[in-house]
Amino acid sequence: MTILPVVARELRVAARRRATYWARFSAALAAILVAAWIWLVSQGAPPATVAQTLFVSISGLVFGFCLLAGTRHTADCISAEKREGTLGLLFLTDLKGFDVVLGKLVASSISSFYAVLAVFPLLGIPLLMGGVQPMAFAQMTAVLANTLFLSLAAGVLVSSVSRDSRRAVAGAFLLILLVVAGWPFLGAAFLEYALKLPLSSATFSIFYVPSPGFAFSTTWASAVTAKLHPHFWLSILTTHMLAWLFLALASWIVPRCWQDRPSATANVRWRDRLRAWKFGTATERAALRRRLLEINPFLWLAGRDRFKSFLVWLLLLGFAGAWGVWYLNNRTTAASIETGVVFAFLLHCALKFWIGSEASRHLVELRRSGALEHLLSTPLSVPEILRGHLLALARQFGGPIVAALVADLLVLGLNREFNQETILLFAAGMSALVLDAYALAWLGMWHGLSAKNFNRASGAALTRVLALPWVIFFVVLATFSAIPRLPNMGWAINHGLGFWCVITIGVDLFYILRSRTKLLTQFRNLATQPTTEVESRFFRSARLERRNVLVPVQDREARG
Repeated sequence: MTILPVVARELRVAARRRATYWARFSAALAAILVAAWIWLVSQGAPPATVAQTLFVSISGLVFGFCLLAGTRHTADCISAEKREGTLGLLFLTDLKGFDVVLGKLVASSISSFYAVLAVFPLLGIPLLMGGVQPMAFAQMTAVLANTLFLSLAAGVLVSSVSRDSRRAVAGAFLLILLVVAGWPFLGAAFLEYALKLPLSSATFSIFYVPSPGFAFSTTWASAVTAKLHPHFWLSILTTHMLAWLFLALASWIVPRCWQDRPSATANVRWRDRLRAWKFGTATERAALRRRLLEINPFLWLAGRDRFKSFLVWLLLLGFAGAWGVWYLNNRTTAASIETGVVFAFLLHCALKFWIGSEASRHLVELRRSGALEHLLSTPLSVPEILRGHLLALARQFGGPIVAALVADLLVLGLNREFNQETILLFAAGMSALVLDAYALAWLGMWHGLSAKNFNRASGAALTRVLALPWVIFFVVLATFSAIPRLPNMGWAINHGLGFWCVITIGVDLFYILRSRTKLLTQFRNLATQPTTEVESRFFRSARLERRNVLVPVQDREARG
């Protein structure tokens, strides 16, 4: 009898997938390019300094990848089975909850595990250069592997209690954020303001030990000094046990969550109240419907939810409240231009990420439910549908974007420390916010129509618009430092803002025109195709395994 049969089967299937090998190759190639760029720009520096820079940069990027792996790979692994109605079929067999949970964990995370494993040899290069202690290398590999396990387990837990893919991804992100930063922040605030104790108090270890960020930061500190923090291994053990706790809870929840249960009377009342708050009363809905239908019918379909606009404004209020708390504690630092740049950058990134996900979400849901094909049978044309979707995004994000731009101008106008470089920096950031938002709207619609699910659609749009310009920018800087005939590195850095603006504008215009052309020419063909999520991933992988096993047997029988 095979122990954990689903895990064994998923490992065999994953070993045959091309994506497994491509993920490992891509991760190693990306780490090699980052290391090469750091080595090129650090020519002339002492080898120990270059080694430490390599170690810190590569490990930091991998740590961020490990934290977000749960939101990308496992946050929708079980909730997808719930939406497709195939989760209950698994429990018609003798499978247990932990069989399904561990099988989904392995099936969804094997590529990310191989990607992290491929980067470990590059972390050994700083060790060979003599700038990093051997113990720091061992600690960092343990931290990265443990962080990846915790993130993937958190995604599985949230997926076991969710049904909607977008809520599952958001819930996994919030749970990881709570473990990494939320719990230590609450502990620091409790000790400093409630108990009036210093942060170095031993009581604070209760709050920072469960965070993988603590083990990661102490490993950075010990990379040069070789001094092991006394709570390092306790933090590793705590986060590892926390990950197993997440998996145990998911194993207990999954067998009990696949059945549809009648809603209680209290739940129905709360659902009606929430619906009235989101869409308004009957009179308000009728007035809004008449007003939006006159503009564009698809605008009413995509933009009638008032709750989505409220959440975006709530995000801006959260940033304003955080800055206000900082200003009350330290007015000098909060009023500085550096703080304004950091807050503006974080707010712009949050708005761009939200726009990229929202632009693709609605089309993914309409295509999955078949409503998009029904819309095409009405007198609505494809340009009208696209225009209505853009108007719905403008209705949700237009006001907050204008408010963010006004806040940037206020920070720049009320601060007397700025110079010409600061003005150009704010102007570039404000222009990039508007142009990136427009590009994300078009590219998000295209990937929402063509991608397999919401995670892939939003991830593809955000990667191309937000990450690609930075990759091109760093490649340009590395080229300036690698080719002697070109101007020196100092000239490239001094003109770096101009380079970045040109690259960003070029990438945005390219994807706007490309996405618009593809949507106008291929919208009907893609909208009428059946979604690929109807088939369960479990049964699809089982069919692949059966084909790989039976085909050689049939060939041998045919040969006699």
